Amino acid sequence: MDTVLTRVHPNDAGAGSGVLNTVTQAGMAFGVAAIGALYRGFLGTHPQSPGPDTNLADFAEAFDRTAYVLAALAVGTALLAFRLGRVPAAVEDGEGTAGRTGADR
Repeated sequence: MDTVLTRVHPNDAGAGSGVLNTVTQAGMAFGVAAIGALYRGFLGTHPQSPGPDTNLADFAEAFDRTAYVLAALAVGTALLAFRLGRVPAAVEDGEGTAGRTGADR
């Protein structure tokens, strides 16, 4: 959150925060739906109900495969976050305004 919001001009902080929160909430909802669809796909049954020959081992296998995908996504996200690095804190200029970083000067 800080990495994104430090790149927003202070005059646009309210709008930037609102957009960030909206995108975060939408991403979480889409993520839950996508992982649920992936689980159902791994289960390999009709989307509305498991077939009569579906047993607990099938559910466990679908769960395991979905967990492996989630673990891979978590590792990928961690690597991308590490690569992104830290954004320097905003530095006040001689006029008392913040928002510019040391690299902007």
